[in-house]
Amino acid sequence: MNQNPINRLVKVCGKDVVLPEPNQAAILEYIGEFIRLQQKKAECIEDSSEDHDKPFCWYRMDENNRVYACAVGCLIPDDDYNKNIEHNHITNDRIVSILDKYGYKQHLGFLRTIQILHDTNEFRVFLQHCQDIVSTMKGA
Repeated sequence: MNQNPINRLVKVCGKDVVLPEPNQAAILEYIGEFIRLQQKKAECIEDSSEDHDKPFCWYRMDENNRVYACAVGCLIPDDDYNKNIEHNHITNDRIVSILDKYGYKQHLGFLRTIQILHDTNEFRVFLQHCQDIVSTMKGA
């Protein structure tokens, strides 16, 4: 049975991107660069959240006619994104299905760790962590 190759040239937040190959160093380099170029986290405070004063990240967030993505959200192409995935854990069947489509399912634990690192750190601290982890992975 022939499988079609995965098209990694996609749109994410309206921008043309090439999704990384499914290896941890490539994924983290891509996430770090995406977030760096975005210049902010896709977080907000919503009245319906349990902690009314605590920001939380969205897979996607619209603000001032610009779309932002979180660390995992930037791996989800616009054609696969649906706002019904918001407020769901990375292990949600819909999210896993999307990530699996691009070969990332095997890295769910790693992606969850990066998601937590992203969600619990200030923007620049997160970027520094990404650089440090990639350097360690590459043995630099």
